[in-house]
Amino acid sequence: MIFEKGSHRYEIADRAFSTNDGNGLLEMILSGPGIGQHLRRCVQPYLDSGELVELLEDWTRPPFPCISSTRPTGTSMND
Repeated sequence: MIFEKGSHRYEIADRAFSTNDGNGLLEMILSGPGIGQHLRRCVQPYLDSGELVELLEDWTRPPFPCISSTRPTGTSMND
């Protein structure tokens, strides 16, 4: 997790759990083992309901790069 505030940057490299699956990350955050960092659009309903609370509101995370790929029609990952 990376937090930024002005010229200050703080990165937490050691973590007990990690995933590259957005749904899995959301489930871990909702289960309440600690703190997590996710895209706002994914957690906003839970912030609105009070199920999650925002910490370090005046800190941000660096912009998330948009990466996308396409595959030609008629091909699969097994090809």
